[in-house]
Amino acid sequence: MPKARKVRGRWVVDFRDANNKRRRLTVKPNTRKEAYRFLRQVQDDAARGRVFDDPQLGHYASNWLTEKKATVKPGTWANYRAQVVRLCVYLGERRLSELRRPALVDFRETLMEAESELSPRTVNICMMVLGGILQRALQDGLIQSNPARLIPRLPEASREMDFLTHEEIPAVLDAAAEVSPEAHTLILAAIFTGLRRGELLALRWQDIDFKAESVRVVRSWRGGVFSEPKTRGSRRTVNLSPPLLTDLKAHRMRSGNPSGPVLVFQQDGRPLDPTSVTKRLWPRVLRSAGLRESLRFHDLRHTFAALLIHQGESPEYVKRQMGHSSIVVTMDSYGHIFPSEGKAAAAKLGQVARRSGHKSGT
Repeated sequence: MPKARKVRGRWVVDFRDANNKRRRLTVKPNTRKEAYRFLRQVQDDAARGRVFDDPQLGHYASNWLTEKKATVKPGTWANYRAQVVRLCVYLGERRLSELRRPALVDFRETLMEAESELSPRTVNICMMVLGGILQRALQDGLIQSNPARLIPRLPEASREMDFLTHEEIPAVLDAAAEVSPEAHTLILAAIFTGLRRGELLALRWQDIDFKAESVRVVRSWRGGVFSEPKTRGSRRTVNLSPPLLTDLKAHRMRSGNPSGPVLVFQQDGRPLDPTSVTKRLWPRVLRSAGLRESLRFHDLRHTFAALLIHQGESPEYVKRQMGHSSIVVTMDSYGHIFPSEGKAAAAKLGQVARRSGHKSGT
């Protein structure tokens, strides 16, 4: 006989599913009302022939992650994997039926307390992944609703674009040189190519054409794997300035004159750790240079765009060098930097792009 009863201070539902297999499930929230509501639900499910299954989140999330690997880019999958690991640490042993809205709110608060360095954006991504897992569980008939949909996103503070001035660039490069010659080359390349962090760390010597004075951007290092660049437009050829070419040649000789698929920036044959670059190396350089600590490593990419614009390059050239998917993205990002006549010309290009139905990306 199906029943709900208290066992050691907790409400437990005892029932048999459609295969006459006995099930005992702890109910959360731990109230009599919730226990009997859940009992009626499982009785109805059994009457409809459902074989009740209530796996732990950790096991179900692992299967979800395996399925996702075939449908998303390697970099995206690596990000999913990082979030699934985080979910398993805090919720891995919880049954899917236990993951009601209060439990998810508690998890988010616990996550922010335990990992205080996480940004609201990262917490939102973690909750988004959890929502995707629960949505699949809903489709599989394992839960009756997706409580993650009831959790509002944390506000993500927008920040104004920042970049190095002409006077600050030498100070940063001198400070980087004090750290190491490789740090100097890495930051010089970031400033004068506009490559994203992952694109820089995935760079190989075969991607650099010293004769043509250019570098081909064909991949990125994200989440511990090499993957396609961020967007289709991100596959590009970037022109290299003479000072950067000279520095790269010197860096190559210091490294033993490697070629082919050998990484330009590496440690023991592996790419540099992205977090170490942005959280350790870059703040150290900023402190040594005496500059504002609010500057991000990613702002070196904005510095490159600003340099191109200030030397009079066209919006279309800036778009190609930055790897933007459309001129609209370029103008949305940097339109305020262009001279007024450049803005007018680029605005016309943007109107053409919009009329043609071209979708913008970031």
